[in-house]
Amino acid sequence: MLAGEKVTRVSELSSPDFADETSTGLAVLEAVAAGMGAVVLDGKPLHFTALRRLSAGADAVVIDEAALAAAAAARAAFEAALASGTLVYGANTGVGAMKDWTPSPQDLARFNADLVIAHSFGVGTPLPVPVTRLAMAIRANTMLAGHTGSTPGLARQLVAWLNAGLTPVLRPVGSMGTGDIGLM
Repeated sequence: MLAGEKVTRVSELSSPDFADETSTGLAVLEAVAAGMGAVVLDGKPLHFTALRRLSAGADAVVIDEAALAAAAAARAAFEAALASGTLVYGANTGVGAMKDWTPSPQDLARFNADLVIAHSFGVGTPLPVPVTRLAMAIRANTMLAGHTGSTPGLARQLVAWLNAGLTPVLRPVGSMGTGDIGLM
């Protein structure tokens, strides 16, 4: 690494995903060549330095390929569980007090769409952009740990928005738990 480069692993920091199929190394080099630092999301805990850099938005955000593969493997396991008829909380069962209810196969798609809509609300003064950026980066990094079953494309999309400087209006009161992304 050359003097003055600002590149760190997620456990220290994080990095950008310039193109869907680009290698992490190439994306980091592109960021450095453009005069930017890079924060690499790899599904590991984020260091406070990385969080500061992510909230500022001055560095590119890059996805680690191994983490993307872990997310893809988790998605495949999730889909295999559903295909085998295994009950998966919130995917083919109700949630909360209705956790023991199972929608019929013909109602499953509607149930899942309604579940997202039911959790897509928020009230209060919008959170500052740096806080929203952190929520997006942390959510993408969590997906890349390989335990959520979300599609790798969802993490890629959040990172693409971060790199483009796009942030949704995120309000402080509403449905924002560990699994909720409806507000974003």
